[in-house]
Parts: sequence; C-alpha cells; structure tokens
Amino acid sequence: MAELEQVETACLSAEQAGRQAEERIKHLNLVLYAIRSVNQLIAREKDRDRLLKGACDRLIETRGYYNAWIALLDESGGLVATAEAGLGEGAFLPLLERLKRELTACGRCRNQGLRQLMTHPLPVPIVRCLLATLAGGR
Repeated sequence: MAELEQVETACLSAEQAGRQAEERIKHLNLVLYAIRSVNQLIAREKDRDRLLKGACDRLIETRGYYNAWIALLDESGGLVATAEAGLGEGAFLPLLERLKRELTACGRCRNQGLRQLMTHPLPVPIVRCLLATLAGGR
C-alpha cells in the first residue's frame, strides 16, 4: 500500500511540475510578444516621453508583466524622465520621490552591471525595494 501511495505522490508531483512549466512557457511567450511590440514602438516613436510610456504600457498589456516602470538617468545619475504602467500614480509617486534622491536597490544593481532578473524568490538586494512591497510577491 505504501508503494502505491509513493507512486501516486510522484505522479501528482510530475503533473504539478508540468503545469508549472506550461505556465512559465506561457509567461515567456507573453514577455517575448511584449518585447516585440516595444521594439516596433522604438522603431517609429520619436518623442522620448511617449516612447517611455508606450514601452511600459506594452509590457503590461500582454499580461506578461503586472506593472512596469522606467527611469531615465543622465551620466551623473540624475533623474531625467520616468514612466509607469500598472502601478497607478498613488503607488508610483513615493518611488518617484525616492528616485529624485537616490536609486533603488534594484536600480543600483542594474547600474553596477549586475543584470539580475526579477525572479521568485527575489534576489536579496531587491527585496528591500519599495516596489517589492507594493508588488505583493509578483
């Protein structure tokens, strides 16, 4: 009887792993579609602010991402422009105020050439980011 339970457990685990793999593939396909859409936007949009906002919009409209934000910095690290989608002004404003003073932990990682992907669980420096709290694990 115990052997049968082990087989059933193994089958359920394999089935769950298969579902997770399918969900991951769906997500990656949505992300690729969003990147393609952003690439097309880059090719035709000449206005910087509309480009930034359009890129954020396209990243979330495919449902590949829940939200997106972009901060454009000058050579000295000063904030030049920002755009967001999916967060809402109320959630983005505190981040924007912080960006005017300093880069977020994830921004510092990226700026230092540490090309970390936002995965689950989040890398330790990113966990302390203001948006990590707002994102609710997403």
